[in-house]
Amino acid sequence: MSDPIEKLTRLGDAMEGAPMPLPASEIRARGDRIRRRRHIVVAGASAAVVAAVAVPVVALTIGGGSDDKPELAPSPTISDPVATAPLTTENLLTGEDAVYPTGGMVDWVESDTYPGDGQAAFSPCAQQSLDGLGAEAVLRRDFEFVVTETNEVDGTNYLNEVIAEFPSAADAEAAYAEIKEWHVECLPPGADRYDAGDFAAVPVGVEGTAEVQLSTYRPVDESLDPTGDLGYFLETGLVLSGDRVAVLSQSIVGQDYNFEADRRPIVVMLPDAARQLVLGNGDGQPSEPGGTRLIPDDFPLAAGWPDSSQADGEGLEGPNRTLPSLEFSACDATFAEPDYLDRLLATWSGAEDYRVRQLTVYADAAAATTATDELVDFFRSCGTGPVRDDGYRTDYEVVPVDAGEQAWAVLQRDSFEGAETPFGSTTVVVRVGAAVMILDHGGHAGYPSGDGQAAIASIIDEAAEPITAMTALRQAADGPDLTNPAEVTTIPDGFPLGLAISEPPEEDGGTNVAGPGAEVAGVRAQTACGTPLAMPNAGSPDPEHELGYSVSDIEGYDGRTIRAYPTVEAALDEMASLRAAVQGCNRDDDGDGRSDRRWRTFSSDTGYDSVTFGYTYDGTDDVGAPAGQLYTVVRVGNAILAIEWAGEYSAELMADSASTQVQIARGIGAEMCVFTVDGC
Repeated sequence: MSDPIEKLTRLGDAMEGAPMPLPASEIRARGDRIRRRRHIVVAGASAAVVAAVAVPVVALTIGGGSDDKPELAPSPTISDPVATAPLTTENLLTGEDAVYPTGGMVDWVESDTYPGDGQAAFSPCAQQSLDGLGAEAVLRRDFEFVVTETNEVDGTNYLNEVIAEFPSAADAEAAYAEIKEWHVECLPPGADRYDAGDFAAVPVGVEGTAEVQLSTYRPVDESLDPTGDLGYFLETGLVLSGDRVAVLSQSIVGQDYNFEADRRPIVVMLPDAARQLVLGNGDGQPSEPGGTRLIPDDFPLAAGWPDSSQADGEGLEGPNRTLPSLEFSACDATFAEPDYLDRLLATWSGAEDYRVRQLTVYADAAAATTATDELVDFFRSCGTGPVRDDGYRTDYEVVPVDAGEQAWAVLQRDSFEGAETPFGSTTVVVRVGAAVMILDHGGHAGYPSGDGQAAIASIIDEAAEPITAMTALRQAADGPDLTNPAEVTTIPDGFPLGLAISEPPEEDGGTNVAGPGAEVAGVRAQTACGTPLAMPNAGSPDPEHELGYSVSDIEGYDGRTIRAYPTVEAALDEMASLRAAVQGCNRDDDGDGRSDRRWRTFSSDTGYDSVTFGYTYDGTDDVGAPAGQLYTVVRVGNAILAIEWAGEYSAELMADSASTQVQIARGIGAEMCVFTVDGC
């Protein structure tokens, strides 16, 4: 089956006699079978799994492989500027983009994210930390190899990413060269043979350099490989962009590794890793590119905490913008945080004493109020959590607190088989204007003597100085009035809505091209779990303020609509409604009677306020061709662009196509700066 998007973005030779575009449900009904996304296979929890399932690689040719470099197919790119915002966890690869593109038995799952290289070396070839190479900021994320059917973690395989920011581009380039040299001249601990592969360039779509290397070494521990037939396959990806470096390291135990050169896991992940290193992945990033620092660097976020010399542990870390943001979960759900403008964090830890302060500035007081209410309601809706495998259960109690303009505390108390325990934590949320501070205490600092009110009073008293200092952020966060009428509310003449990566498609006997034009339908109306998706579409046309464009043939549909809203606030509200509908829907039925639609979101690193999502049909009956629709929606100022691709999508093909759609959205988004007050 051909890629429907490739067909839409190249010139000519489409099939003749094409009918009008079919909806995804009809495309699905006429084909052969569902193709479900598969991620992997390999050395599992036992040597038997390793022996039974050959992990794609290149039969273990330790020492005897070809000297030819793999030829990686070039891909067209829209170059992005090197980032200037501070390095944060948003610049790390996400679990969604960490893939093992074959099979369906296992998957990479995020396990830990932390500042620094970590105590364990990020690669068996690493000779020192990136701090030791002169990095000013270092962050690391580890991933676990999980057997999807049982959720069992296979500890023999690993994936991690380390990113670093150096004082200058020259320093980063020198560090990059040294890291490469480590992987050329390497003998991992315990190995008696290491065969270094050649580094091959990988196109990544942002300014900079990216390369990948596949090396092998042995022996594997006898407990895993009693016959001596297995080896370690170490795939390493490097990215250099300006003053930043990223290192992806994946180690797999197996007998062979039969991926095509351009489908090897790190090769697939490297473009996403490069874009996120430069631009961030969009999770919690400012809604406008290069968001302004609204919190002063000298804000007294850690004031009131004991001196680090009193800590039987690490003591103070921060305040800075590189510590990982707080994540909250309850009743098997995770809190979905709204967009924000700026954030500062600090931690203080001892042996049994864990304290975190997170200060966040939102677009305005209303957005900060909403963020506070949503977090509190998230815990309130749980009340009592499920009994865990260890026999413990967490109860959540939300109580009002007298602090700031709005404040609540969440008391989290663990019980065991119905009996109270001394374990628990306390989270206090304080809002002042558009700023929200979260004070999270665990261990002895979170539940002193089992007295919740005493814990709250201690936390508020200790944080008196930073809470008072929040009032100074009000004026900085106010910014422009987003309710003012926008200056530009019509689409400029010649707007490049039909932008293509290569040559734009042309009308012929098999391809229908419409627009750009105010009367062209473009994106078609859609619902998710019964809720109409809030984005410019033909279901609610506004010809006076929008432009549409579409390309269709027998295999697919590319629809685009851009609309200018009367105010920035109106566009923000539309994006908030869209996100709420998408985030609240995992699976639905569009009424075709065949099977459910499975909705997913993807990395949407356009550099603007954007979301990328789509659905494929859930394969339950093995009847019909794969089908689905993929969307990217981008807001710049008071205008929103929506892109819809429909075609014969399997889950795997959709995941592969998402980055291409985002790339096109980024290119069109760069032409939308006319809808902002000060330009981009």
